[in-house]
Amino acid sequence: MPMKYIVAVSGGLDSVVLLHMMDTLHRHGSDLALVVAHVDHGMRHDSDVDAWHVAALARKYGWPLEVKRLSLAKGASEEVARKARYEFLEEVRQRHGADGIATAHHADDLVETIALNIGRGTGWRGLASLRSSIQRYRPLLGVSKASLVQYALEHNLTWREDDTNDDIRYTRNYIRHGITPKLDAASRKKLIELAKKQRTLRRKIEAEVKKVVESLTRSDGLSRHAMIMMPDEAALEVLRHVTRGRHEPFQLRRLLHFVRTGRQGAVLNLGRGNNALLTRTRLIV
Repeated sequence: MPMKYIVAVSGGLDSVVLLHMMDTLHRHGSDLALVVAHVDHGMRHDSDVDAWHVAALARKYGWPLEVKRLSLAKGASEEVARKARYEFLEEVRQRHGADGIATAHHADDLVETIALNIGRGTGWRGLASLRSSIQRYRPLLGVSKASLVQYALEHNLTWREDDTNDDIRYTRNYIRHGITPKLDAASRKKLIELAKKQRTLRRKIEAEVKKVVESLTRSDGLSRHAMIMMPDEAALEVLRHVTRGRHEPFQLRRLLHFVRTGRQGAVLNLGRGNNALLTRTRLIV
């Protein structure tokens, strides 16, 4: 069976290059099957033109197309748009039985994400947030934006320009236009190397945390005593694993305080369908 990917294509340069590269791999014998997916966020007056352009690309390459139009308010946050986009992509992945979702994140995106996460106070995880896996395939993480532009020109690709990418009211755009251009090539290289090391470290930490959770968990929940005695940062990693990474750092700190100080029988609503229940000795999520 070929590996099947849902390729997220906005119509912009990066995703147009990604689609062309993956289609080229297929045509040169790689065992790949693709589904083109496009999300129209409904935040720009000309966004329907992007959808038409992506549809034309899907027809040209002969791949099935999935399109969804959202009705997000103009000026909706990046996080709201991202969440809605990935919910649709995951829905498409499941419907087609695909192995993963391919996105066009590249090396410049990696640098921007590091800067963004440092500003958000995400700690060491902010340096390891953009990873490539089968489920979230990001084959361009080692490729610069300049190289993508060169590739597009060499292959006579056409793409759509999104003028909201110049709107510095969006935090990522402010970083893209106001901060990362000030980094020289050596600094960018160091950041990318640091992110690579942090991704390796993250895999090791998560493997160790999984072992710890298994040792502390019984059929009636997670040991409260262990959580009380454990250093904060280690306890937060355990709670992140137990809650399947669904919650923000401030929510995990709230949960940790609840575990250590809550009364027997207390319930904490964590949101996203998660509740935490305390017994005298255990935490049940």
